[in-house]
Amino acid sequence: MKKIKEILIVLAVIFLFSACEQNAADNLIESPKTDNLISEASEEIEPGKNSETLPSNTPVPSSVPDNKTMYTIPMKAEEVIEKHLQELTKNGPRKWGTENEQSAANYIKERMEEYGYSVQIQVFPAYEYDIMAISSGDYFNLNPYNSEVIGEGRNIIAEIQTQQDTDKYLILCAHYDTVSKELGIIDNTSGVLTLLELARQISAESDLPFNLRFIFFSSEERYLIGSRYYVSNLSEKDLGKIIACINVDMVGYVNGQELVVATPYFANDPRDPLAGIGNALTDEWQRIFPQMNTLIQYSASSDHYPFERKGIPSMMITQKYFDYETVRKKDSDFENLSIDELVNTVNLLKEYVLNLNIDKISY
Repeated sequence: MKKIKEILIVLAVIFLFSACEQNAADNLIESPKTDNLISEASEEIEPGKNSETLPSNTPVPSSVPDNKTMYTIPMKAEEVIEKHLQELTKNGPRKWGTENEQSAANYIKERMEEYGYSVQIQVFPAYEYDIMAISSGDYFNLNPYNSEVIGEGRNIIAEIQTQQDTDKYLILCAHYDTVSKELGIIDNTSGVLTLLELARQISAESDLPFNLRFIFFSSEERYLIGSRYYVSNLSEKDLGKIIACINVDMVGYVNGQELVVATPYFANDPRDPLAGIGNALTDEWQRIFPQMNTLIQYSASSDHYPFERKGIPSMMITQKYFDYETVRKKDSDFENLSIDELVNTVNLLKEYVLNLNIDKISY
C-alpha cells in the first residue's frame, strides 16, 4: 500500500511539471512587438492616404504649431487679438516710411493670406506736404510743391471673393501707421486688431451679396496720404464697383464710452458740437442695432473721408469720448486698451456686414 502511495505521488509530480512546461511553451508563441507597432505608426503618412485607416490605438507624434499655423487653428478671439497686439507693437512706433511700418505691413499681409485673402501691397511715393496744401488746390494732388520723393508708404489691400456673381465690393479699412513717438495702442493698433479678427472670422462667409476688400492704410497720420493715394488711383469703373467704405479708427479705449458711427458732415446741432448727419450706412446701423440707440458724430479726419470726396458712401466706427491727453501723449500704455471691447466691436461689425442691405446703400 505504501508503494502505491509513493507511485501516485511521483505521477502527480510528473503531471504538474508537464503542465508547467506546456504553459511556458504557449507563452513562447510570438506576439506582435510593441516596438514594431510604434515604428509603423510613426511612419509618415503618404500624401493622399487617410489617417483614419490607422488603428485607433496608434500613437500620434505630438507637434507644436509654428507661428503661421497658430493663426488658422481654432482659437478664442481674445487670444488671437493678444498675439497680434504683441507682434504689431514689439518693434516700436510705426511712423510712415520706416522699417517698423514695413515690418508691420509684412506681418498684416502674411496674416491675411493665411485667412484666405488675396493680398497685394500698394507702394506709393511721398512728397513734401503740409497743412496749407490741403486747403488750396486739388485735394487729390499729393505733390503740390513739385518736390522730390522724400519717402514711400505701403497700403495693404486684401480681397476675398463671394460665390455670388457680382463685381461689387465693400471696403473695410483702418490705418496701421502711428505718430513718431508712440506705439499707437489706441490710434490705431486698435482698428487694425479689429479688422484682422473680423477678417479671420468672416472669411468663411462665402455667400455674401458682395466681395470684401480689407485695406490697411499707411500715412493716415500724414494728412491721409495713403487713402488719398488709393482713391485717386481708382478708375471711374473701379469707383463704380465700391458699395461703401467703413473705416475703423480708435476703438477699445477703456475710458472711451460707447461706440458711435461718424460721417463727414456736421449736423449743426448747438446741443452737440460733434453731432453728425446720418447717411445710408448709419441708417442701416440703426436698423440692425435698434436697441443700441447709436449716436451719429462728425469726423472727416480719417481714411473714410477721401472715399466721401469721390461720392462713395462712408462711415467711421469709433468711440464717443477720448481723453486726448492720454490717447495722444501716452498711447504706448497697454492698460488703455480693452480686449473685451475690441471683441465686442468685432462682433458688432460682423453682424453689421452680414445683415447689410446693399439695396438701401446709395450716396
